Amino acid sequence: MLKQTIYELLTEMGEDENENQILQFPDEDKSFTAKKLLECVNAAARGLLASGLKHGDRFAVCISNRSEWAILAVAASATGTIMVPINTSVRQNNLRYFLDKAGVKLIFYSWTYKHAKHQKLFSAGFKIEVQHLND
Repeated sequence: MLKQTIYELLTEMGEDENENQILQFPDEDKSFTAKKLLECVNAAARGLLASGLKHGDRFAVCISNRSEWAILAVAASATGTIMVPINTSVRQNNLRYFLDKAGVKLIFYSWTYKHAKHQKLFSAGFKIEVQHLND
């Protein structure tokens, strides 16, 4: 059993000069070496902390299978924050329930899926910071 977080393991791998790809997203035509993934994760981790999240705080991710999902998952490991994955096909009333119960402070959301329906929820004074991801 590993006694490292995924971030710690990636940090070790990122120090190596090996240029082998460790993660691929063919639909986005993106691939990552350990070093490049670590750079993206560190940038995302800085962004999470800059948004005011602290160790133990929760943020939600409601996006499809994209590179940002993986990067945010590892950034959560780096910052000690907790990523709450939300299915992209969730109904609006269920989304509100999940976000309330999970106590998330920030949500990353792709508008590709539930455009106007969820946009109403977020623009109706729901007290969560929303980060839109471009598709």
